[in-house]
Amino acid sequence: MTQEQADRVLDSLCDRGFDNATVVDGDEGADVDGADHAYYVQLGCSQCEALAINGMATHETGCPNSRRYGDRAQDCEDNR
Repeated sequence: MTQEQADRVLDSLCDRGFDNATVVDGDEGADVDGADHAYYVQLGCSQCEALAINGMATHETGCPNSRRYGDRAQDCEDNR
């Protein structure tokens, strides 16, 4: 995925309480043209062991961050 797509996914995850999610450059250290970089988003939550089940990001049952929606984007600004 492109950097722009990865940033949109990160924003969506942050809005859903995944405050430790980060964008990772999959080609870091590789000798490739800047336009050909592939990015991905690493899932994470500061309150639980977040995971993806069949591509759906999920919190553990009872995680306090799972109830937060939309107000967490500021917490994720450092994860880009």
